[in-house]
Amino acid sequence: MHPEIMAVSNRFFYEGRLRAGVGGQDRRPPEGVAVAFVPVEHEVEGRSNAMEAETIAGMVRSLIRDQGVVPDAIGVVSPTVS
Repeated sequence: MHPEIMAVSNRFFYEGRLRAGVGGQDRRPPEGVAVAFVPVEHEVEGRSNAMEAETIAGMVRSLIRDQGVVPDAIGVVSPTVS
């Protein structure tokens, strides 16, 4: 995975113990952005969030349609904030 993506998990969960197996130049993300945090104002019903799902679906469609990113190259992580 791209080192910037790994850095998020490394910081929040692994106390800096993870090491990237590739360099950033080996996994060039679209538009130079490997990680994006997208705040979505919403009302959560249980564990589902329709507004967040719509927002992410639109972003993924745009990556595929407008930037030519292959679906297998896209990952989405949706952390729960308490």
